[in-house]
Amino acid sequence: MESTCIIGVASNGVHRIRKVLGTRHGSEYITITTMLVESQVLLGAGQVALLATLGIESNSSTAMYQVVGQLQVLSPILLIYRVMQGKTYDLKKIAEITLKSNNETQETPA
Repeated sequence: MESTCIIGVASNGVHRIRKVLGTRHGSEYITITTMLVESQVLLGAGQVALLATLGIESNSSTAMYQVVGQLQVLSPILLIYRVMQGKTYDLKKIAEITLKSNNETQETPA
């Protein structure tokens, strides 16, 4: 639930940034949002399956408790994996984006 709120706030921030500064800005927030969604989608699907088995009072709900427990461990591992792959924003990439953005605004006539 908290991740959904974080994703919503980040998406709203991207929308506002792009509305004010243009469509070339805000891409770092999209990357962060994508990482959060990717890591939480499995957990969300598992929780929905658990609620479904609880709702129909199935005996398989006991197994789903265990599956959701495993998915809670897998979710942060996916985030760590993305960071280890280098698919996140580091200081060098942020500096390149900032420099490119500053050059574009200086070249644009007022």
